[in-house]
Amino acid sequence: MVTQLNWFPKEFRAGDADGKINESLMGKPELSPLEVLIRETAQNSWDARILGAVPKFEISLRSLHGGQLDLLRLLPINQDDHEFIQALDTDFLDVIEISDRRTTGLDGPVDMSPTSDPSVPKNFENLIYKVGVPRHDGKGGGTYGFGKTATYSFSRIGTVIFWTRCRNEAGELEDRFIASAFRPQYSDGNRQYTGRHWWGERRENHIYPLRNEQAQQLGEMLFESRFVGDETGTSLLILAPKLDALDEVPLSGEDVEEEEETHASLSADEGLKLSQNQVKFLNLTQQAIREHLWPKLIEDPHTGASPMDISLKAYGSQIDLFEENDRFLKLWGSTLNFIRAAEEHVDRPPAINELLASTQVKAVTWHQRVIGYLGITQFVKTDLDSPTDILNPSRPGPQQVGRIALMREQTELVVNTVNWFELPENNLDWIAVYRSVADFDALYAESEPPAHDSWNSKTERREVRLLVERTKRKVVDLLHSALAPENQASTIGSTNIARTTKVASRFARLLPVAKIESNEGTNGRVALTQRKRKGQSQQVRLSVQGQSFVQTNGLSQQQRVTFAVEGTSPLAAVRLSVAIVGEDSAIEQLDFQQLNPVWEGVSSYTEEGVPQYVLPGSGAVQFSAPARVALRVNLVAEEGAEN
Repeated sequence: MVTQLNWFPKEFRAGDADGKINESLMGKPELSPLEVLIRETAQNSWDARILGAVPKFEISLRSLHGGQLDLLRLLPINQDDHEFIQALDTDFLDVIEISDRRTTGLDGPVDMSPTSDPSVPKNFENLIYKVGVPRHDGKGGGTYGFGKTATYSFSRIGTVIFWTRCRNEAGELEDRFIASAFRPQYSDGNRQYTGRHWWGERRENHIYPLRNEQAQQLGEMLFESRFVGDETGTSLLILAPKLDALDEVPLSGEDVEEEEETHASLSADEGLKLSQNQVKFLNLTQQAIREHLWPKLIEDPHTGASPMDISLKAYGSQIDLFEENDRFLKLWGSTLNFIRAAEEHVDRPPAINELLASTQVKAVTWHQRVIGYLGITQFVKTDLDSPTDILNPSRPGPQQVGRIALMREQTELVVNTVNWFELPENNLDWIAVYRSVADFDALYAESEPPAHDSWNSKTERREVRLLVERTKRKVVDLLHSALAPENQASTIGSTNIARTTKVASRFARLLPVAKIESNEGTNGRVALTQRKRKGQSQQVRLSVQGQSFVQTNGLSQQQRVTFAVEGTSPLAAVRLSVAIVGEDSAIEQLDFQQLNPVWEGVSSYTEEGVPQYVLPGSGAVQFSAPARVALRVNLVAEEGAEN
């Protein structure tokens, strides 16, 4: 027998707010309601992660039907709320299920009993009963606590159902189930009600969640994601989401019809038959996850795993969050990883094999204290770059992402991307990541509006205002110094740079160096190109497969490059040349004898001592070069000669 849920509508008392206050608490963020929903729920899940575990965060589009809807129709409501009643009068009800696992769940008291012990968690009552419970330490993404109203705002009937499993005060596993709604205020007889509703277990003048077996029974009836073993976490169900009110702008000047065909192919892969609004929701959700949560999608260089296990589903089928080569996700991610490496004084940054990029990290200071780190990545534009990738800073259209991502250290969630600095169009593009240090996270958090989508210098507290102003000014100065020094500020497309990037844009594979510097000095990096000589036929072709750092002794570094050769000629001769690239982009060619190259997979050598490879084939070369300098490495393949 299914447990009956009791209804608890809140009566107006002095100081109470109207139930629809949730629609104004978030202010007027620049983000869409869907973006706010994804950011806020992901932040709450990240805040609730269990130490040492990778939290799982999942968004699932599905529908309720049959007995599930029969259960919801039993929810008592004031009979004048026709919108609520009509929304449930359907054969299939769209819902969005958002769940996290390997998190603490909504633990703590459920009766609003006062406690002076700061170690007692209050996650259940803060999320379910209260509105706007701020944190002051900057550790949480949802600093102001208003973000939770984003879930209600995305429901046409302002109603959300919660099922959570947590450890209670005795340390025992406990399931909890409760429904909640923000609806318009109303009167019943001589009583006025705020429009806030809860459905659970009512005892006298308080509402409690259903617990244990009763909670588990209802949870498993309505929710797709279950709890396995002693797993803890939270699932919420947004009823009747506003799928018909999603804002979308056609990409790259495409007309709407063409774009709809592109979206439809996304669902066709799984044989799903989705409405236009459902497909639009999935595409915009995929974009929002990539744009706002990319720090949680990239692999941590220490663990080899992403910090958060994020997934998107539609009616049980997984929707891919990644692009085919995903160059821009890797570029943003590698920039953040360089910051992590610099701050931790790691000698070896994370390996990047195919990004055509070089990165430098600068410390940002204020009153002789480091307030954050700025990672600046320059990369070569290629014909393979996706013009529609939401993370592409050169993507045309009004939904263009900014080139500078701002975030706090303790959350590593994107606050905003901004364009504080601009350069003329060039073959060499750039992005930057600024991450504050933990000691200043609380001040940056204080500058954020309820939607956490900017750092606002127009705040009352002088210290916060000065910090934000200093950050912007210093970031711009460092970008100008790194990307457009004084003698090149107005000539970023000068001959020297243009000549280098012209080659790179056709053939280059820019690769990382073995060590990065977090100070203002030279930042080492390696640029690798594979090319053919002018007028050379297509009888041989060389492609770089990868690069790895071997070792350094402080004075020199050793690099190893693997490659493949193919073509119609029986043999390919491969030549190596290496040059140092100065801070002013000047090229200094290294003497071949300095390189001490060691070739692998060689078939024979020419009379000049050039290694030759049988086609098709593969090989590798290991060479030495001065440490802590930027290198440009050229591999040239040409038709070989039989001895």
